Amino acid sequence: MKLKLILISFLVVLLGLSFWFTFNYIRNKGTLKIEIYNKTSEAIGDLKFTYQKNDKDIVISGIPAESYLKLIFKPQETLPLAGSGENAMWLSYQDKNGEKHKEVIFGYFERGYHGKALIKITKVEPDGVIKFEIKSDVKN
Repeated sequence: MKLKLILISFLVVLLGLSFWFTFNYIRNKGTLKIEIYNKTSEAIGDLKFTYQKNDKDIVISGIPAESYLKLIFKPQETLPLAGSGENAMWLSYQDKNGEKHKEVIFGYFERGYHGKALIKITKVEPDGVIKFEIKSDVKN
């Protein structure tokens, strides 16, 4: 009797975990999540996220000092159904001298891929050049 109860409990837990993993997989399919941590004492303005085959840049107008921002993109909504669908995402900004800078966020993804990026803004130089630490992971 005790063995039967343990076996049933194990199966219920296993079934629950299966549903949970399936739900999370379906919910996150095709979603790129980006977490930005501004570790500096300065507000950061006008960061642009761009990916190919997208009509408009996604502009972040400001990130306050010592703050956190989370973004969720669903690029599959703008990628073509037919064709390769190969893509990349990068962050760009302009320094105080008017020079444009670009940082790769996701080097490669396709329609339906999902991933996460962690961006730490560690320093802002006097000329407006921003130092980043970027870690990203994409899966299909």
